[in-house]
Amino acid sequence: MTLAHKELRGKERLYNVVSCLSKNCPWTISQTSNKMIEYLESEVKELKNELLPVESVKEASMKEEKNAILSVKGNSRAIVSELGDVIFDVLMLEMMLQREYGFDAEEALASRLIVSELGDVIFDVLMLEIINVREYGFDAEEAWQVASEKVERRTPYVREWGDGVTAPTTIEDTKKIWQEVKKREKDHLETKKQVTENVKILEKDDESNKRTTQNLQMGSFKTINDVLVLAFRSNFVRSSTSTAALGFLFGVFITKLMMRRPA
Repeated sequence: MTLAHKELRGKERLYNVVSCLSKNCPWTISQTSNKMIEYLESEVKELKNELLPVESVKEASMKEEKNAILSVKGNSRAIVSELGDVIFDVLMLEMMLQREYGFDAEEALASRLIVSELGDVIFDVLMLEIINVREYGFDAEEAWQVASEKVERRTPYVREWGDGVTAPTTIEDTKKIWQEVKKREKDHLETKKQVTENVKILEKDDESNKRTTQNLQMGSFKTINDVLVLAFRSNFVRSSTSTAALGFLFGVFITKLMMRRPA
């Protein structure tokens, strides 16, 4: 029994994505193995760029071990995505070489010329996947699944997973659709990143304000200069209405002075 595309997962799903593109995508049909190698080289560079900062973090001192672990985990999604792109391009290259040179898919493991070199590429990318799974802890099928879903989003005109509406007629149409979806994805990630950064700022401000309140309650200032230093070193004034917050600090200071005056 053959499963519907949406029921497939991991390796099986990505293989089916490539198979469907080879029959239904004008851009894919127009590509050659040499061009695909260029895309593959580009994706390998992008994966390397994602791995470099992670490797630097992993070499951090034991004193910063906790932050190093958090940084590696935070970057693992980008690594999975780039690894998925590399795997996808390798499968596309395999499909194009089969189309151009007429060998059977199973022969990619045989020892002869182009087939042999393709086998080496497939072997290396599978080794790369195993090493990344071991070092960064994501599921072995995750990169394949992420690549499938990314390509599906950017090719909504393919019947097996499409929206039933988008219908490009030229190679330029398919490229335009791909870039438009890619831009929306990038904008979404940028917005998500900005929201996360803003939340961190608010949390930091909140902690700073708590310390300021504690200092006020403890009365940890004796001069007018102490009030100004406390106000501007903290985020108390910046995160509240400035006039009211600063006025409150001066009010507390004057009250403390009055309480210290002899009767």
